[in-house]
Amino acid sequence: MVYTHPIGFYGHGPGQIIGQTSDQKFVLDMDEFPIHNNTCYALELFVRQYVKMLDMTILYGQEIDILFKNNHVVFFSGRQENLHII
Repeated sequence: MVYTHPIGFYGHGPGQIIGQTSDQKFVLDMDEFPIHNNTCYALELFVRQYVKMLDMTILYGQEIDILFKNNHVVFFSGRQENLHII
């Protein structure tokens, strides 16, 4: 699943959300607002997968801060390309 919410100085901020954790399909009247330049968002990625060997469902999520600038996404700390498994 992919979803996002705006961020501000104190975490979550007012503004446009894209997608929801509980409902990934289009939400009427919610996903119809423009995203403005120079606004910040938390890009959230979430995977839920059953692992037969463990006989359980594993959840993995991460949240990456992004900036929407000049109609492009900019990753604040660079784009993460590897998992750091502890």
